[in-house]
Parts: sequence; structure tokens; C-alpha cells
Amino acid sequence: VMRGDFVGPQVGAELAQQGVVAVIFVALGFLVYITIRFEKRFAAAAILTTLHDVVVVVGYFAITGKEFDLNVFAGVLSVMGYSINDTIVVFDRVRENFRNLHKAT
Repeated sequence: VMRGDFVGPQVGAELAQQGVVAVIFVALGFLVYITIRFEKRFAAAAILTTLHDVVVVVGYFAITGKEFDLNVFAGVLSVMGYSINDTIVVFDRVRENFRNLHKAT
């Protein structure tokens, strides 16, 4: 081993705090984007579904007692990204079907 580094609890606490701020910022960004792109009710549903996906992942780590480090946190942010992407695709299809329904009547 040529070199070893140690990250103390103070740095870990600071990274955790910055991570929480990042999640809040991303969630607000999602809310603004979905509100502009779709309707307010879709924005609320998008945030709830994304929050559900994140809670399931974090709940798994809480129940099993597995280690939650920065790599897992990056994975949670990835889950948020994929979740909101899937939600946007579904909402876009729903909006398209609403338009087709109104044209048919």
C-alpha cells in the first residue's frame, strides 16, 4: 500500500448534509420541470411516484442494515433519475391519449 487516506466523521456528516440538500434541489427541479411541461396534478403525482421509488430503495437498506455510503447514495440519485424519466414518458403518453380522446368526441 503506497498511501492510505482516512475520512473522519466530520467530513462524512458534511457529505451527508450536502447529499440531502442535493436530493431536495433535484426534487424541486423535477417539480418545476413537470409543472411547466405538464399540469400541476401531474407534477404532484410525479414527485410522489419518484419519492415512492426512493423510499423503497432506502427502506431496503434500513431494513436489512446494509451499509449506506456515497456509492449507494449515487445509486439512489440514479433511481430518482430513471424514475422521473419513466414518469415523463408515461405522462407524455397519457397527455397524447387525452388529446386523441378529445378529438374523437
